Amino acid sequence: MTIMGKEYYREYRLKNKDRLNANHRAWVEENKEAHAVYKKEYSKEKSAARHDLMHSDLLRLVNYDRETGRFTRLKTGKLCDTCSTHGYLKVSINGYAYSAHRLAWFYVTKNWPDEEIDHADHDRANNKFSNLSPASRSKNARNTSLRSDNKTGTPGIDKLPGGTWRARITYNKTTHTVGCFETKEQAISARKDAEVNFNFHANHGRG
Repeated sequence: MTIMGKEYYREYRLKNKDRLNANHRAWVEENKEAHAVYKKEYSKEKSAARHDLMHSDLLRLVNYDRETGRFTRLKTGKLCDTCSTHGYLKVSINGYAYSAHRLAWFYVTKNWPDEEIDHADHDRANNKFSNLSPASRSKNARNTSLRSDNKTGTPGIDKLPGGTWRARITYNKTTHTVGCFETKEQAISARKDAEVNFNFHANHGRG
């Protein structure tokens, strides 16, 4: 971090002790340049520190059980993966919170995943190694749970005002209309065929 960034950070922390300080926003507004430097460089440092974690240090601090997918501290033997707000598990190491599924991949393969990590069964807390696989964002989108607001029980199916059933599918951010059908069953069958053609995961749209 540059000198300006460090000096700003110290002053920022002092000013920010009282979150209710009415002048805080005005002060940040007056120091836009330094504030931008702090946010960019401090964030970069934190990101670098995460990936500076040595595999040998990880093995020294925690144990990962491939069969259960859980992490425990070697020092205490206690579970150390905790649930985040989005259902994923996190593991805190040296003051940094790591996504447990990505940490599990690093633990086993000794390499950080370049892509996202997909949970085959859609359970974000199930970090069994057999349930994890690297996937691009596009591939990951082809293995998602059924949306909670889905009214038909099948993704991409809706009933049109005229009474026919429409089947659609989204691939690479483009929505394609598969067709319109007289029955819901015909629409579902066509949608399933489209999923196969676009290489969707067999679990896509389940629970």
